[in-house]
Amino acid sequence: MCGSLSSITIPGNVSTIGENAFSCCASLRSVTINEGVISIGSCAFFNCSMLSSISLPNSLNSIGVSAFQQCSSLSSITIPRGVSTVSRNAFCYCDSLSNVTIEEGVRVIEAEAFNNYCLKSVKIPTSVQSISNSAFPTSVSFYGGGFKMYVPRGRRYGLDTYGREFIDY
Repeated sequence: MCGSLSSITIPGNVSTIGENAFSCCASLRSVTINEGVISIGSCAFFNCSMLSSISLPNSLNSIGVSAFQQCSSLSSITIPRGVSTVSRNAFCYCDSLSNVTIEEGVRVIEAEAFNNYCLKSVKIPTSVQSISNSAFPTSVSFYGGGFKMYVPRGRRYGLDTYGREFIDY
């Protein structure tokens, strides 16, 4: 259905991007979501393998399960402050995703939210209260592999069950 769609802009008068809305759009390369959009449904951009650029608005408060799973060309993402929970598998198997910025306001990071092996840097804001033990890949080598996780001073969440080390900020 969307075989030749290469870019889209979602206007602010759209409040929700529904489940599977752009799933498997093989040619989709860039998405701009304007202020006013509050929800991205489950699997909305699932397996959009060419998607390399996405802009998420501060009005966004919900990213559905597997919303961007297998977007293998996506290299960086900023989770805006309006999002309270990064859902299960939201950015799972995004094979090029190396940098994640999570803004202050995000409270929960669910299982396998960022389960990919290219991550180089993640900064966890003080607003995050819960991180699933499997939110990030279990085989990440924090120092030898060049991965850096920045967590608020004094917090360990559930991640230390993997014996991981942290860089406090």
